[in-house]
Amino acid sequence: MQRFTKLYIENNDDDNNNNNENIERSLEGKDAIFSNIIACITIGDIMKSLLGPCSRDKLIINKYNEIIVSNDGYTVLKSIQLEHPCSKMMVELSFSMDDQNGDGTTSVVVLSSFLLRKSLKLLNGSSTNISNNNNSGGIGSGGGSIHPIKIINGFVRASKIAIESIINQSKSFDINTDQGKNLMMQTCKTTLNSKLISHTNPILSKLAIDSILMISNLKGSISTESINIISIQGESVEKSTIYPYFILPHSLITPFYSNSNNNNGDFKILFLNLSNNGNNINNNNNILNIEDNINKEENNIKSIVISLKKKGISMIGILEDLNIPNLNISNLLLSYLTKAKISVLKPFSFEKMKYLSNRLNIPIIFDKSEIIKSDNFKTFKSIKYQTINNENLIHFENHIITTTNNQNDDSCCYNNNNNNNNNNNNNNNNNNNNNNNNNNNNNNNNNNILPTIILRGTTIMELKETERALHDALCVLRNLIRNPIVVPGGSACEIEASKKINDFFNNSIIITNGNNNNDNTTIINRDELLAMLSFAESLEEISETLCQNSGIDNHLEVVLKLKQIHLENKLNNSKNIGIDLKVNSIGDMFEYGVLETLSNKLAQITMATEIVTSILKIDEIVYYRNLVGKL
Repeated sequence: MQRFTKLYIENNDDDNNNNNENIERSLEGKDAIFSNIIACITIGDIMKSLLGPCSRDKLIINKYNEIIVSNDGYTVLKSIQLEHPCSKMMVELSFSMDDQNGDGTTSVVVLSSFLLRKSLKLLNGSSTNISNNNNSGGIGSGGGSIHPIKIINGFVRASKIAIESIINQSKSFDINTDQGKNLMMQTCKTTLNSKLISHTNPILSKLAIDSILMISNLKGSISTESINIISIQGESVEKSTIYPYFILPHSLITPFYSNSNNNNGDFKILFLNLSNNGNNINNNNNILNIEDNINKEENNIKSIVISLKKKGISMIGILEDLNIPNLNISNLLLSYLTKAKISVLKPFSFEKMKYLSNRLNIPIIFDKSEIIKSDNFKTFKSIKYQTINNENLIHFENHIITTTNNQNDDSCCYNNNNNNNNNNNNNNNNNNNNNNNNNNNNNNNNNNILPTIILRGTTIMELKETERALHDALCVLRNLIRNPIVVPGGSACEIEASKKINDFFNNSIIITNGNNNNDNTTIINRDELLAMLSFAESLEEISETLCQNSGIDNHLEVVLKLKQIHLENKLNNSKNIGIDLKVNSIGDMFEYGVLETLSNKLAQITMATEIVTSILKIDEIVYYRNLVGKL
């Protein structure tokens, strides 16, 4: 396989005289197209075995000599060293799918490779004879190749039919109903069934649904970044827990004081960035009286600590490059804070401090005078310090926790914090007398509704794979919250879409030259029709691959039976019939609980068509001459 590195086209006016020496054009026309297609097909062949709930795993040794075992499409692709530019395009495709939908990273790459394999046959003119109801004589490629633009037009037309077919199979629901929560659970389980840690499906599904429901009432766009995930080695995955508030994996440099410094029992916290406060004293080399210098700095520290104590501050975070004149004064600062029973977090980098400030609404104080003037400090119901397997955790429990209705019916174990949360919610309900107050509370605490999932695992490898699977599940549920519509899985959508494309063919008039006017049928070019039928065959190959990966001996017969059910359309739910690969049974996927999100399925069709279109349009590869010897 021809290999290429990154491509560049240089048009610098200063180098016009050297253009012919620096740039070489290679693989024009079909040679370029074939090279690109073969490179992508190779990627598809690697990914095929990762498709479906009975997929295989890949063991990868990356450039850092780390061992990775995974069946996640994007994880495998980004761990492989690729040089061909179109191979890298497939990686970008998988990344885009992961970023938008969280799932379907393997499906979109495999479908793209199937379409490109069909395109290669069409370009070579090796398609078979076909006929429809309006053209009994049949047509064929006649041994001639089809122009890439006509293939693209056929694929685009077929993708529109497939999208319309999938939308007709979809079912919407209300996430606040029991039926809606059940559909969410089934969709989440379908997603996790294809993961390496599928044996933990019920546990991870419950964790994912509970956490996503906690943030479902947030105003604005729901993001999985609102859910904090902490992975701790030790114990089994079954010991994973969820908390309805933010937990920070961080340590303290002073003792932790569980009692509040506030009369109300609240815990106030702020971040200090006082790096400039001691600069004048520290840089004044003309001061001969060192004792006066130290006394002034000590008084400065005293005033800061007294101000913190008066404001009821229980915990502070400081910048890691805090410019304290010397180590003794640094120890002096910690000594006074300890006497005042103010806990001090291990110093943060500025980026980390800014991130936590935005996420938890904790103010950053840049001058000690702001401590005296300001009353806008972040208040928590409680702050707890916990150590699990040498991992220090700080729990920041909020006063107001906004969750969906009836959450307690399906809630996960909150480590004995549920009772406190229920009492807290009851108090909040009594205090909120009107909708305006509720809206104000929600607006002020949008960044506070940050559930935390603590994942447990026996090995680092298991933890990483569990975290990847949980991320995919959360992304799928996030999309369901945004657009609560599901479609049947088990390749029911692909088979039905293939049927619809064939129905379009049977109702079309095929033309080779000129136009044929007929109001009752669709007129379509022969070459475009061949491309459409190739698109339909590619969709059917998804079903074949799923069955083959599941170890079904007669997988072709199973697929033919499934196609026959869709073609005959004798049942009311024929369009929803698919294959439950866990039990190797054909049936209604809504009844079997094998569901996918509509957004994910549409994205697979759309993105696969777009990437194939982009690759087929490339007719020349340009690269630097000085790279030729390296390829």
